[in-house]
Amino acid sequence: MNRAILDALTPEQKEAVTHIEGPLLVLAGPGSGKTRVITHRIAYLLEQGIPDHQILGITFTNKAAREMADRLDRLVPGHQVWLGTFHKFCVRLLRRYAERAGIDENFVIYDTSDRQAVIKQVMDELGIDRTSLAPKLVETMISRAKNDFILPKQFAHRASSPLEEAVAKIYNRYETLMREQNALDFDDLLVLAATLLADDQQLRSTLDQHLRFILVDEYQDTNEVQYRIVRLLSQDEPHLCVTGDPDQSIYGWRGANIKNILRFERDYPNCRVVRLEQNFRSTASILEAANQLIRHNRMRKRKVLRTTKPKGQPVAVRCYANEHEEAEAIAAEIKQAVTDGRRTYGDFAIFCRIGALTRLLERALRAQGVPYQILSGVAFFERMEIKDVLAYLRLLVNPRDNVSFLRAIKSPPRGVGDTTLKRLTEWADALGLSCLEAAARADQLPGIRPAQRNALRAFAELFQRWRQQTDRPLAEQIRAIIDESGYLQWVAHQPEGEERQANIEELVTAAAEFEEETDSRTLADFLATSALTTDLDRWDPEQGAVSLMTLHAAKGLEFPVVYIVAVEEDILPHARSADSQEQLEEERRLLFVGITRAQEELYLSYARERSFRGMVSVTVPSQFLNELGIPVVDCSGRLGTHGDWDQFGANELHWLHSSRPNRQTTGRRSRSRSSTRRTMTGGTGATGAGHERAGSQTARAGTLGGNEELAIGTRVRHDRYGIGYVICVEGQGQTRRVRVAFSRHGVRSFLATKAKLEILR
Repeated sequence: MNRAILDALTPEQKEAVTHIEGPLLVLAGPGSGKTRVITHRIAYLLEQGIPDHQILGITFTNKAAREMADRLDRLVPGHQVWLGTFHKFCVRLLRRYAERAGIDENFVIYDTSDRQAVIKQVMDELGIDRTSLAPKLVETMISRAKNDFILPKQFAHRASSPLEEAVAKIYNRYETLMREQNALDFDDLLVLAATLLADDQQLRSTLDQHLRFILVDEYQDTNEVQYRIVRLLSQDEPHLCVTGDPDQSIYGWRGANIKNILRFERDYPNCRVVRLEQNFRSTASILEAANQLIRHNRMRKRKVLRTTKPKGQPVAVRCYANEHEEAEAIAAEIKQAVTDGRRTYGDFAIFCRIGALTRLLERALRAQGVPYQILSGVAFFERMEIKDVLAYLRLLVNPRDNVSFLRAIKSPPRGVGDTTLKRLTEWADALGLSCLEAAARADQLPGIRPAQRNALRAFAELFQRWRQQTDRPLAEQIRAIIDESGYLQWVAHQPEGEERQANIEELVTAAAEFEEETDSRTLADFLATSALTTDLDRWDPEQGAVSLMTLHAAKGLEFPVVYIVAVEEDILPHARSADSQEQLEEERRLLFVGITRAQEELYLSYARERSFRGMVSVTVPSQFLNELGIPVVDCSGRLGTHGDWDQFGANELHWLHSSRPNRQTTGRRSRSRSSTRRTMTGGTGATGAGHERAGSQTARAGTLGGNEELAIGTRVRHDRYGIGYVICVEGQGQTRRVRVAFSRHGVRSFLATKAKLEILR
């Protein structure tokens, strides 16, 4: 036995690693050594004589797969265990069994922009106005349907509104067009694999026997299709090990179903459950805040993170006057820490709920001369020049790819306009040809000029020549294409031409590295890898720069120092969670994930005023801040510069959340909360007295039949102003007024008897 496999494991980790037969659920809290458990478990299985080919490891990111492979290589050099993402596994499956799946093995994978191009084509074909129905919305609805394993016929049958009926027509035609072009989108990879396994019982049984030991990482992030794939492959040999944490399920908006991990024990009644609660990443102060926050969620498996690390620096919650002050203060603090020699730039990360909030942070970092890298920007393989070159490569692999044809023939322009291309496309459809095949027969295309015929024919001849050279190394093939197509010379004269040329050179380098690392000279394999690559896969932790990213992108990472900005109502939690307990819990999990990325220092902040989406608004601090139980540090210079908000300073904001009816309780304030409020506002002069008097008053909401009470801290909705909180109740009888703080419209005053306010429990 290789002692390195079991040495230094905690008792819980060892229990998970040495479990062999039967299903296993590993509930792994953040920083609890989940990757270590997975890799050591695979190594242990190999030590027990289980062949490499009977073990399958599935992850959610290429980064995680590479990390696991590196660790496993050190434990078991020369192993042949396959580790990869769900999508890569499905590509592998569909390439091998393409005929049984009813597709061509040389299929290409369309990304989001390609998919939208097909949707636009379908909408134009069906005469559906793209201004009244946005293609992006259609794409989102189709993608969600596929993630839920709802196919076109089912979608059409369930359609219950004009919108859904229109999308059903588009969905059906979209699928037909994609198959005609031998193209799959990301969701198709999963759907076709699940369909193949469900329909072909012989193949399913063979694969089940072949892949006896399956390990799935981040199981809480699986959607319905991924869930089905795993279930289908673990029926006869249910030696399935899943690791995950319901408290870190943050992708419900794209189809992930937290219920998959919550119901695992029901799906596999004889499963063993191992809890990993010891955190090796964060200080005790950070874990205390994380535990305090997440305990408010109902949809979870109970666990409490613990650590042997010291308490460390307290978690800080800071209030700034506005978003400019917030960004400038953070940038200056980072600069000072590095100047003093206490930190390096790579130690820092700044997280925000929405990518649009990074602009001011970038500006502040630049002003301080602080280097940074963004993970929410344009991914390398989504850059214009890279997608242009990839269009040539995809068309070479799959001549039926009309989307790539229409992109490549315009890059660079060849004197073939949109009218000619439309005529070519219609002619090709009528003859049952691809656009590239039709271009090769351009002499027969009626109604176009000789120059256009020559351009189309010359373009097709390029591909005829390149197809005879596919035995060359990948880097050489790509180099020939960018040179002979004239693309490299053309892009040099475009805006940012030098940078675009450098990116193209990087693509050639990436192809050479791919060939060296995988021993593959298949252009189709390289294209599949590039299509499934994200900007996170190209993130460089050794770059020596501050990492700026969204909270969703931060999953799986860790940093010594973390800043989480704009922790405000309608941002975190997001406005769309207002009416959904499930979505509110996901927003809380998202903040939990952000908090648990921090190793040594954690700073959360909000601004009293923020310019967002074209409006300058008074904000309301996130309800999550009060759940943390951490005092607010006022960093804004002075409070109370916005009229009615003057009497509602940092202490009152903190009390507002402590006295607000919790969505999970009856909504009544306890005596202890009132006492807390008096302590915080006492001694503040007229302001404190005013709030003390207001705190004992309530107002009837006239539009609610006079039976509902509006008390300070009550959460309400107004048809015009949205969601806000009652901050003051004044006067008596018919003249009694209610003041409400709205996150986007500041403080508004209403007559209590006529207030059109809906109380939100």
